[in-house]
Amino acid sequence: MKKYAVKLSLSRLEKEKITVDGSFDEGFLDLGNDDFISVKSSVNYNFEAELHASGVVIRGSASVRIGGECGRCLKEVEQDVSTDYTLFIDELGNSDEIDVSEDIREELLLAFPANILCSDDCKGLCPVCGTDLNKKNCPCSNNAPAAPSPWDKLDELGK
Repeated sequence: MKKYAVKLSLSRLEKEKITVDGSFDEGFLDLGNDDFISVKSSVNYNFEAELHASGVVIRGSASVRIGGECGRCLKEVEQDVSTDYTLFIDELGNSDEIDVSEDIREELLLAFPANILCSDDCKGLCPVCGTDLNKKNCPCSNNAPAAPSPWDKLDELGK
């Protein structure tokens, strides 16, 4: 596996703020063989780092384009994911430099949606026949009985 690093020199930070702009290929996110999400662009990041008495403060942003199936209608979609972050690193250790690449990766992964959607108002698929309800209505979706709920038995206890 390729090693990614964004290293900051602590001796340089003692003298001035450091501004960093960069990008990594899609392997940086290390999603493995994820069947639901794929990375469609390079990962872009930028930040400003500043040394304070008790640690390093990093303020920045990161972005990437991802693709996958809509969680409701299964249509292939792509969307941009971006995040603004502020990090505080107080465990500097004995080294003269710190690597913040894993922090950037984690912040971007936390910004990923729980479910990729083609649009916020996607109607999804009919649970009976599988018709894409964004394209047309189907007769069975209006007449479909409600699926049994695991809570039905508890509702009966209150009656």
